Amino acid sequence: MSKTRLDNTSEQNILNMLMESSSISTDQMSKINTTSSEIGKTKLETALELNFTDEDKILKTLSSTYSLPSIDLSKKVIDPKIKKIIDLRYIQDNLLVPFEMSGGVLKIAIADASKLGLMKNLKTMTKMEPELFAASITDINEFINRLSKQDSQKISDKNVKVEKVEKNKDELIEVGSEVIVFGNKLITEAINLGASDIHIECFRDSAQVRFRIDGILKIMDSYSKFLHENYSAVVARIKIISKLDIAERRVPQCGASTFKSENKRLPRSEEH
Repeated sequence: MSKTRLDNTSEQNILNMLMESSSISTDQMSKINTTSSEIGKTKLETALELNFTDEDKILKTLSSTYSLPSIDLSKKVIDPKIKKIIDLRYIQDNLLVPFEMSGGVLKIAIADASKLGLMKNLKTMTKMEPELFAASITDINEFINRLSKQDSQKISDKNVKVEKVEKNKDELIEVGSEVIVFGNKLITEAINLGASDIHIECFRDSAQVRFRIDGILKIMDSYSKFLHENYSAVVARIKIISKLDIAERRVPQCGASTFKSENKRLPRSEEH
């Protein structure tokens, strides 16, 4: 079995469920508590190592206790629309698997009952009705790994071009200067980190770049020094590729550009 990758709440929930169903005795639980600290593993991992339980028993107990049909996720093909409905980080953090969508119903596999409290939030988030299934911890881990691999091909900041948006064609900008390389690296990292916004800000004695990731603005310190020393040039670069007026600094402007890396083209980004 792979590492459980469950948080403390989930593991304790499973152990409580096993004890309540008499699958694990009080004496066995005492042995688990003692041995866990000795071998440096979690209580659930210890229970599995001591053969007091196994994944099949956990799955069957979860299914019978909460009247959930069990599902074999290894046979499920990943629907690419899933990550558009629920962010991958949310899936990874909560260790639950949305594996199928149809007719306004979202089928979700869980490994422990602590996830039941998330269903109301998921319904609000997805605008779909959750239908729950029980799955093994390993199946859920492996499904999430497969889901993650679809996002693992990160673009490179080498040999990239930024295109102006025009009515009839894309006019390519030469790549080569330090400022252009800086801009390409900045955009590339933002895309690879899943940022929805890039904030470039200059102050009297410093400058900073902030990425909005999962709704939270995060300062990217590695860009501060170069940005502070080349702020005007970086802003001019952005204005040029976005077809904005370089001389205009008093009023907001809106432009757009397309970012290409190797054989990939990313959707238009808006600059203000």
